[in-house]
Amino acid sequence: MFQALLDPVASNLALSALVACIPLITFFIMLLGVKAKAHISAVVALAVAILVAIIGFKMPAGLALVSATQGAAFGAFPIVYIICMAVWFYEVTVVSGRSEDLRKFFDQVGGGDIRIQAMMIAFCFGGLLEALAGFGAPIAVTATMIMALGAGGYGCQTLCGALGGACVMIGFFCEPAVAGEIRNKLFDWYRKEPFPSYQPEYEAVTTVADDITCNASVNKFMKANNLEMGDAARKARCAALTGEVVCKVIELLNVQYGYEEAAPVEEAAPVELAANEYIGTSETERGEVKVKVTMDGDRIANIEVLSSSE
Repeated sequence: MFQALLDPVASNLALSALVACIPLITFFIMLLGVKAKAHISAVVALAVAILVAIIGFKMPAGLALVSATQGAAFGAFPIVYIICMAVWFYEVTVVSGRSEDLRKFFDQVGGGDIRIQAMMIAFCFGGLLEALAGFGAPIAVTATMIMALGAGGYGCQTLCGALGGACVMIGFFCEPAVAGEIRNKLFDWYRKEPFPSYQPEYEAVTTVADDITCNASVNKFMKANNLEMGDAARKARCAALTGEVVCKVIELLNVQYGYEEAAPVEEAAPVELAANEYIGTSETERGEVKVKVTMDGDRIANIEVLSSSE
């Protein structure tokens, strides 16, 4: 009977662990280096895993092949089947018009608040599915139900979607405190950067958002260029902006980890102050806030926020 050992390669635990990583490394080399498709990369990694099991871990060839087929069956039936059925369920609700009925029902139960509806479906119903079915059922089914409610993605009054995706990526690489600092730098850059500087398809007037919301950013651009939301030039602008945000995130991460030098920061021109005006700064959880305070005798007449990471 075959018995798996923790250190089959030269009786060395570290070397055995390194050999066990070869299939995973192969997958990423195929995916990122060779630029192969995901399913081809997975098949190549599976073949390498079988060879590692047979040669490196001295596993009988028959058992290695049976393990591979059982793993494929486990992935194809309980997991892929659930996802396919969830997508099919969503398409059926759309074609039959039942998605509108679902939306009306949750509008009544949740009082029209999309946050309450999302909590009811994703948390409560998702917990029930986890108990009853497990596998990928909760995420697959609840995600399609929330999509049917129209709750997918960001709304126009909320954070720019490119920034939202960028924050997720920053969080993958950084500790929370560092991620917050990089996020604030990204948001500051976004507020001041004229978009789009990259214009391969359409020539348009660039605009500065002065805000991180989709509504403010897009509306300024459309007004300056006399465009509608559905125009191709508007779509090209948002696509180019997304690419520029990605490049900026890569730059900030490279600077953070020492792979490139930070760009020199231009010093702002000094603010001219009257005798009754004062500049103050304060550090908050989300970065530095700089304000100008105007006094009228012994009382504060006005407070103007000069810069903020909010």
